[in-house]
Amino acid sequence: ATLPPGPSGTDNTTFTGTYTIQQSDIDNSGVTNQATATGTTPNDGDITDLSGSSNALNDPTFTDFGDDNGIAVIKTGVFN
Repeated sequence: ATLPPGPSGTDNTTFTGTYTIQQSDIDNSGVTNQATATGTTPNDGDITDLSGSSNALNDPTFTDFGDDNGIAVIKTGVFN
């Protein structure tokens, strides 16, 4: 598909990817990911950008698994 330049050239499409969590991700307490967008300029040149927190930053997204994971055993007893 062709995406025109300027304000009318906004792509509201959602792209979805699937990734299976690996043991190394669990060991690292999270997953890091980054998307790459590639397009063609009007002069038939390629242009590429990496996802980030702003236009100026190409920092990857880190999804932290958090520290609220755990397991507990609660034992009770009655004395006879």
